[in-house]
Amino acid sequence: IFLSLFNPSPSHSLFLSLSLSFFNVSLLLFLCLLSLESIPILPSLYSVPIPPGLFSYREDYRPAAEPPSPQRSPEPWLEVSPSTRRDGSWFMQLLHTETKRMEAWCKEMEGEAEENDLSEEILGKIRSAVGSAQLLMSQKFQQFYWLCQQNLDPSAMPRPTSQDLAGFWDLLQLSIDDVTSKFDELQKIKSNNWRLIESPVKKVSLNWAAGLSNYGNNPGAA
Repeated sequence: IFLSLFNPSPSHSLFLSLSLSFFNVSLLLFLCLLSLESIPILPSLYSVPIPPGLFSYREDYRPAAEPPSPQRSPEPWLEVSPSTRRDGSWFMQLLHTETKRMEAWCKEMEGEAEENDLSEEILGKIRSAVGSAQLLMSQKFQQFYWLCQQNLDPSAMPRPTSQDLAGFWDLLQLSIDDVTSKFDELQKIKSNNWRLIESPVKKVSLNWAAGLSNYGNNPGAA
């Protein structure tokens, strides 16, 4: 074997040259892969980065001095004019605003539940409102965000139109209104010193039942 290495035959020379060539190519590919790992991956031309804290609580979040009200005030940039282009970017800003608002509500009510000695019924309402908001943000909000990205990508197939986004947003608004009503009820209970507020219909029904009971006990009073 050693003699063949020092005095190789033509077939052995061909084998050695092919082996060295294969080794050189493999080494070159390996070095190329190493160099590619050090190059940052560039985002797609039409990809839209997700703003920090869009679908989860931000670590640097601090509650405001005054708790936010569930009654939504319109943002200045949401004023729709004839020149407003309601495309994927516009709806993504709208979605981001709703997400920040719901995150603030959840933070506020979770803090109230920890700091106050609340009844189990009120705690159940808080858990229901916070759970509904988190479920909405983690599922439907993300699905709508993906549709907005598809709208901004000319190569997307299928590519939703701006009219499609408006229709989807109208459906999503029903879920947003439902969650908002739950937090609105909690704000009213909080304003009432964390005492449940009887609905007028229930109060009238109880008074009517009490009147019938009194009439039955004193039939001659009429």
